[in-house]
Amino acid sequence: MANCYRCGRHLPEVSLRRRRKVKTGFWVRTRYDTGKTASVNVHYGMRIVCPVCARQMDLESAKRLAMERLGVLAALAALMAALALLKSGQRAKKSRKSFGFWAKALYSV
Repeated sequence: MANCYRCGRHLPEVSLRRRRKVKTGFWVRTRYDTGKTASVNVHYGMRIVCPVCARQMDLESAKRLAMERLGVLAALAALMAALALLKSGQRAKKSRKSFGFWAKALYSV
């Protein structure tokens, strides 16, 4: 007889059981001389969960993955915008030189 690791619900049938990677514990190491945290180890293991908890865990992991991808896309967009601004600044300098006298008169104001 199995129970769900997250909610504790009794799972009599094998067909109701799902296996997911679940946080099973953690270990915190502190330094005695300073009292600061030296390291934190988190342990995960495969455990049996009910279908409701499995669905919730799958949705949480999908949201986490989507947020990570959104962060990467935002970083790439910022990089592309910075490169575009840098490149447009270089073009403006070249165009000022090509106008000669008029460029000095226009941009000195």
